[in-house]
Amino acid sequence: MFIDAHCHLTAFAFAERRAQIIDAARAAGVSAFISAATDRGSWRWLLALREHHSDIAVSFGLHPWFEHRLEGVDHDLDALETLLSDPPPSLIAVGECGVDQRFESDAQWQLFDAQLGLAEQYGLPVVMHCVRLNDQVAKLLRAHPRLVGGLIHGFSGSTVQAQRFVDQGYLVGIGGAVTFDRAQKLQRVVKALPEHGFVLETDAPDMLPASLRGEAEYNEPANLRIVAQQVAALRNVSLAQLADSTTTNVRRVFGHW
Repeated sequence: MFIDAHCHLTAFAFAERRAQIIDAARAAGVSAFISAATDRGSWRWLLALREHHSDIAVSFGLHPWFEHRLEGVDHDLDALETLLSDPPPSLIAVGECGVDQRFESDAQWQLFDAQLGLAEQYGLPVVMHCVRLNDQVAKLLRAHPRLVGGLIHGFSGSTVQAQRFVDQGYLVGIGGAVTFDRAQKLQRVVKALPEHGFVLETDAPDMLPASLRGEAEYNEPANLRIVAQQVAALRNVSLAQLADSTTTNVRRVFGHW
């Protein structure tokens, strides 16, 4: 049984079939989910979903893509801190937060840095979005020495960058991108990573595996098995071994399940 270490179960794409999608994932061997919220408006929807599914853990943050949805950075950060100060038992991390070179700005870095500070303050791991800024993010994480770890989700950097994150106490998230023939750099990363350094994720409804491009409208947590099969083949291990090691990694960093 696998854990989907990063997905978005309250996404609009799932609105009409959410219960069936969760059931399909369980049937495919996904025993638990970490579902991330990306803006303040989605936090309550995720908590409501969690009330009906004990195998879902949640992570709340302010995503760099959605600055336009924020009611004001300070206002939303205050709301996040209020929530973290008395968190529900299912809240296990801060995020999804981070930076993206395609939309990089000073405000984006400030928003990310503020959330890292909150994670330090409340002793929670961080779920991070990091696109083409791995070195800069690694440097910023060193400036927050009291952080307790977390996840670099959807990792797409080099082997050296991946190992640097692992050495700093963070997990690298491997998703559907690894299934593409052209993803040779990422496949080399997957082969080289230590067993304790990575987890599997779908980022559903995004990051469709290669075999489903043109066939499926969006990704689902059930497709974690496709990712797992590719990773197991690259690392020359069984699916059972991979499930055991990645589940252990989730439990170690997030302190859940």
